[in-house]
Order: sequence, then C-alpha cells, then structure tokens
Amino acid sequence: MKSKKHIRKKPGSSEAINEKDVFKLPKDRSMTYALVFLILGTLITAGILVFYQQRGEEAQKDVAAIVNGEVITIAKVNQAHDELLMRYGQHGELITKEMALENSIDELLIMQEIEKKGLTASQQEISDAIDELKMQLAFSGMDFDEWMQLEGIDMDFLEDALSLQVKYSKLFEILFSDITVTESELIEFYNNNKEEFFMPDMVRASHILVDSREEAKSLIERIGQGEDFAGLAMQFSTCPSGQNGGDLDYFQRGQMVKEFEDAAFALEPGSISEIVETDFGYHIIKVTDKKQEGIASFEEARESLEYYLYSDLQQNAYLEYIESLRGKADIQIFMS
Repeated sequence: MKSKKHIRKKPGSSEAINEKDVFKLPKDRSMTYALVFLILGTLITAGILVFYQQRGEEAQKDVAAIVNGEVITIAKVNQAHDELLMRYGQHGELITKEMALENSIDELLIMQEIEKKGLTASQQEISDAIDELKMQLAFSGMDFDEWMQLEGIDMDFLEDALSLQVKYSKLFEILFSDITVTESELIEFYNNNKEEFFMPDMVRASHILVDSREEAKSLIERIGQGEDFAGLAMQFSTCPSGQNGGDLDYFQRGQMVKEFEDAAFALEPGSISEIVETDFGYHIIKVTDKKQEGIASFEEARESLEYYLYSDLQQNAYLEYIESLRGKADIQIFMS
C-alpha cells in the first residue's frame, strides 16, 4: 500500500498558504459575524457535537440560558469559549464569554430547526463523509488513524459528528438554494476591485515521488524512452497527487518545500527535472505551465470571484436566517 505523502506545506504551518488567498479579496465583516458564521467543513467542531450530546442532561444551578425550553449550561458556554479561543488563536483576546453564549444559542436554534424539519443522515452519507475526510487528510500528509489518535476520538464519536454535519449541510442546502451570482455581478465586482487580483509568479507542475534514488532514476529512463509521465505517476508515485497523474495545479513561492520549489521555478514549460531530493523522498518534476506576476484576467480570477461572492451572499443569508430564528424564539438569558 502506498504511503501518504504530500509536498505542500501543511495547513498548520505558519508559512502555509490557502489557495483561495492567492487573490486577497476585501472583507468588511466584523469579528462577531466571523464567530457566528458556521463554516461547513468536512468535520464540524467537536464542541457542537458535545453540545448536541449534552442536551438531554439535567441542568442544575449552572443555567446560562434557556432557548425554547432547552437549557444551555454555564459549563457548555465555558467549553465553547475555550474552543473559540483555540480556533481563532491570535485573535483570542477579542473573544468574550458573551460571544460564546450567543454562538451557543445560535447552534441550539439551528439544531432545533434540523429536528423540526426532520433532516436525517443515512449510513451511506456518513460513510461518504468519512471517505472525504480521509482524502483531505491524505492531501495534508496525515494518516487517518493517526489523526483519530491525535484528536482523541473513536469511530463512534466521529460518525456522530459527521452525521450532524450531514444534517447541517442539508439545512444549508435548503437555505442557500435560491442564491445566484450573475455574470454581470462577477464582471462588476472584478472591474471595481482589479487591484485586489494581483497574481504572483506561479508554476503548474506534476511530479512523481518515490522512496529511492534508484527507482527515480529508472523512471526518468522510462520517461526518456517515451512512456507517459501521468501514467507512471498514477502507477508509482507515493504522493496523493499520483491519482491525478501527479498534477499539483498552480502554486506560488512559499507553498512547496524549498528544494522542490526551486527546481520547479527553474524549469521551462514542458521540461522535466533531474532527481530532486527532499525530506519526502525523491521527485521527478514536470512543469506544464507558468504565469508571470500581474493582475489576473477576469477568466483567471473567475473561480475566486465566484467563491467570494457566493460566500458573501451565503453569510448574509445565514445571518438573516439566525435573526429570524431568534425573532421567533423564546430566549431567556441568565448568565451575566
């Protein structure tokens, strides 16, 4: 079985770059909005699941709030506050327990809506979510079992968490179903914010990663004899990108380990490197395209434009939805 390796810097690294951040799009949302908005990732926060599991527990004297007859405990708010501090890191000093309480109220209102609408998660949907999580972990260079151990969770906990995430996704599919972005809106936003679409020098490359110099040398000989690079990558590469023929898509300086980056940026499109050694193993790199720094064209920026505008509209829809739920709810707050 191939080991899971990837030469992108891990997301946890201070030098890691999110591919969606290539274009620095302006955002004027407040910190409170950022805390309130629920990002639909592969795995929802464990805190929401713990909250879900604790809903049936007896509340004694530590009542922070009652929402439509259901109790939020002070212990839950304290836990939510701790998790928000961890999630937002250097911005933690801006996060108060009042914010954690408001976030907890919103989470409970959403879970009540999920139950009211009868939204469920099938075993197949949970299995699909686990497969998606495994794939994302592999592309981050992490083994699934090691990640489970690191997080201190078992499969039952994970399945419960992903079941809830599937239900969240279904609720937001309903909420966001009418959201559209027109071509004219994309063009208008692009024309009004061109300076935000600066694109640094970028390279698109594929690679084959193997564990020994001898194997890499043998593969270079086979490529020289006319064998298909992508086919060899699919067959021999130990990097998850191998399933895509070794394609790593476009990347800028700072996204890959230095030895790999230096070799890739030195190549011309269509050319193949000598053996490049890194801590991950031995690479054969093929550069397929290069882009010089400058303002991205509308077509080059389209994906980021759509991502930003849809996200902005979804965030606004979410906030309006939460306000409507709060307007109809019976909310009593006891925590000062």
